[in-house]
Amino acid sequence: MHLKERPPDGPRPEAAPPAWTVPEPAAPTPAEPKGLRKHPWPLDVLLYPTSVSGLVNIVIFTGLLLLGGPVGGRIRVPYMGILILIGLIIILAYAVYYLTDCVRDSAGGGTRAVDNLTSTPGLIDILVQVGDVLVAILGLGLPAWAYGLVQWRIDPVFWAMVGCAGFCLPMALLSVILFDSLSGLNPRYWLISIGRAFIPYVGLVLALTSIIALMVWVGRIMERTAIGFVFSALLNLYVYMIAAHILGRFYFRYEKKIGWGI
Repeated sequence: MHLKERPPDGPRPEAAPPAWTVPEPAAPTPAEPKGLRKHPWPLDVLLYPTSVSGLVNIVIFTGLLLLGGPVGGRIRVPYMGILILIGLIIILAYAVYYLTDCVRDSAGGGTRAVDNLTSTPGLIDILVQVGDVLVAILGLGLPAWAYGLVQWRIDPVFWAMVGCAGFCLPMALLSVILFDSLSGLNPRYWLISIGRAFIPYVGLVLALTSIIALMVWVGRIMERTAIGFVFSALLNLYVYMIAAHILGRFYFRYEKKIGWGI
């Protein structure tokens, strides 16, 4: 006689639900496009320094410059002038370093001033970066300076050389900053890239030239008082942060034409 097998004791396993009743996994949230602006671009560019870090840096730099300038100059202490000069150099060096950080961040798609409140660079890093920027500026200006020194006069050739240096300077600075090295000063990087993105680069040069001219004009009309100094410093730092953003954003938009592959 053949006996039926009894099922094992305990709860029976639940049967798997039909495939059509299993809900599909939720679709992943699409990533926000890199470098997306929240406002129309003219307004968004003007709002670039308005991040918490950007505003804090502007206030700190202005306060330190005020202490080192109109206020510090009234303190009668031995060697105070030398101490103020050293302090001002360090403050300006840090400001230049922060501007280069803004260029790098904007080149990666950043739309607001970079946050540096959580990590402060070392003094050596600041000096190296500022040294690279100064060498780039002096290197491009050297031919005009040497011509003026040899000829001992300022003529149309001198001004033509100055104009060429000024025209090439933004791309050369961009190359040095993004390569984070003086190797970026090699003309095979920035000179060829000017030709590749010539028309938009002309627009970049005109924009930066207008910003510098505006700052020179503001500096001339400001009264030489503590209030005038503070207002001028605030405005200069704000506008130079916008200029750094425009320079970095140029690389973000025309990265393929520039062709550095960074």
